Amino acid sequence: MFENLSSLFSALGLGYLVLTAWPLAKTDILERRLPNKYVLPAFPITWLGQLLAGVTGAGFVNMLWALLAGVVTFTLSLLINRLGLLGMGDVKLMTVMALALGWFSPLLPIIALGLSFLIAGVVAIWRYGGCQAHDRHGSCTRLVFTTSADNRARA
Repeated sequence: MFENLSSLFSALGLGYLVLTAWPLAKTDILERRLPNKYVLPAFPITWLGQLLAGVTGAGFVNMLWALLAGVVTFTLSLLINRLGLLGMGDVKLMTVMALALGWFSPLLPIIALGLSFLIAGVVAIWRYGGCQAHDRHGSCTRLVFTTSADNRARA
C-alpha cells in the first residue's frame, strides 16, 4: 500500500479528510454548514504530512504542485462564493482537498472537484429545482436553479 515512509506521510491530509467525511457530511446535511473544527485542522495536517514526506525523500516538487492546486482552487471557489453559489466552508474544504490531492497528481484535484460539482448539481436539481415547463414533445424546456439564499427564504 505505502511504498515507503514518505508516501505514508504524504497521505496524512487525505487520511484526515476521510476520517472527518462522515461528521462533515452529517453536519452539512442537517445544518447546511461545514464547521471549522473539522475543516481547518486539515490544512496543517496536510502541510505537515507533505513537509515530512519531502524531508524523508519524496522531494518538494509535489508540494509545489499541491500548493498551486490549492491556490487555483481557492481563487476559483472564492469567485463562486462571491456569486452566492458556494459557502465559505465549501471554499475551505475544496481548497484543502485540492491541496491534499495535488501532491499525488495535478489532475486529481480537477477530477475530484469536477465530480463534486456534478454530484452537487444533480442533488440541487433533484432537491430544489426541476422541470418547470415542458414542450409539446414532453421535453423539459426550463430548469429552475436556486441559490442557497433562495432556499432559506422559502423555509
